[in-house]
Amino acid sequence: MEFKEFKSIFRILISNKFIKIGIAVNFIFLIPSFISYIYQLSYPSIGNDFVVYYKAGYLVINDIENLYNTAIYPQVFRYLPFTAYLFSVFIIVPEPVAFFLFEITLFLTNIPSIIIIYYLVFNVYDIDKRYEQYVFYVLTLFLVFGPNVDNYFMGQINSLVAFFLLLSLYFFERESAPKSEKKKNLAKYSDFFGGFFLSLAITFKTYLIFLIPFVFIYKILLKNGGELTESHISRSNIQLILSIIPFCFAHLLPF
Repeated sequence: MEFKEFKSIFRILISNKFIKIGIAVNFIFLIPSFISYIYQLSYPSIGNDFVVYYKAGYLVINDIENLYNTAIYPQVFRYLPFTAYLFSVFIIVPEPVAFFLFEITLFLTNIPSIIIIYYLVFNVYDIDKRYEQYVFYVLTLFLVFGPNVDNYFMGQINSLVAFFLLLSLYFFERESAPKSEKKKNLAKYSDFFGGFFLSLAITFKTYLIFLIPFVFIYKILLKNGGELTESHISRSNIQLILSIIPFCFAHLLPF
């Protein structure tokens, strides 16, 4: 998907009144999260998920021995050390500013997420455009879905995880993309990028590791016309394996 096509899909989506409403409602969901955070500043013991991420990001850089000291956190930090390194980028600014930036980031990731969904539906899965309005309804529900409130309110990372999974799916599905896109250099490394973003999602939600066997099988079937043969298993997912290995080492050797 070229940037021009990205902009084109964005214009299509933003021109739909339901999508506009969905984006507006999703943005309104941010308001209670900011109010809640301001309240929590007076009661640090309450905290939310982002407060935990921020403290972990600070500790992994400045005091890694206390990374899993539960007395320091308002809630338990349950992630692997490498995840804390990813959150450490926020410690360059004060926590309130970091929380604001984090929440805005969560909101903004919803936009490319719905663009990817739209692209996959009509450009990869080749769904008839007469169903476009139904897709608009579904995307609107995606934006106004109740758990979005909880994501913002608690400073959770589910929106980011969904975005990484959609990016992963986008790259994995390039085998089914239009021929004009397959010829591009990026398509040669689509499995690598797909594995990279899947690994990022797994970094935040470890249980997603169970997706990997299904991805291997799906890619083999996709590349071999629906046939699962042992002769293709060793070479069909080399890029995917190579993209996952660095994350394995990052988690196993965080220090």
